[in-house]
Amino acid sequence: MTGAAAGTDDQAGWQSRLEPGETLLWQGRPDGRLVFVWRHAVEAVLALAFGFGMLILLGMFVLLLPQLVAMAVLPGVVFFGLVAFFLGPWLHLRDARRRRNTRYALTTRRAIIARSDRTGRVTVQSYPISADSPIGTAWNGVTFARARVRSGGRSHDVDIGFERIGDAARTVHDHLLAIKRGLVAERT
Repeated sequence: MTGAAAGTDDQAGWQSRLEPGETLLWQGRPDGRLVFVWRHAVEAVLALAFGFGMLILLGMFVLLLPQLVAMAVLPGVVFFGLVAFFLGPWLHLRDARRRRNTRYALTTRRAIIARSDRTGRVTVQSYPISADSPIGTAWNGVTFARARVRSGGRSHDVDIGFERIGDAARTVHDHLLAIKRGLVAERT
């Protein structure tokens, strides 16, 4: 479901997205700071290798080669430099930007994740919480659903949840368990 970019950051914005009888229990957003993300560790190591390759080619360009041969090395310097940038900090910057543009809400029936893109369009994903929901904890977050993802001809399960919510993770986890057990009463 998509909608306008207005108001998912405050309670009034979430209230417009709730179904009749549904109550907002918690709202928040992930920590949007730039941090090293372990799932990009291989790319970071490759970036260092490409950066080192760029320095070697740059040294050859400046110190060792005559002018005509140096011009042949310049494309290699540019290539290694671009690969080092895109594999190194770019993935981490992209992940931090994605988190800064994400908002979370937990209601008496479902978990909601709203993400805005560069154009201001908001994509809202809703995950119903039931007795079968796989409630769990993650580092600084909680998980409440699983999705099957296909990538490169293979498929695997991915946990879905609220990431990097800090101290609120314990409260949200307790709310999720209460919803799962049917202990949360809805407003009628």
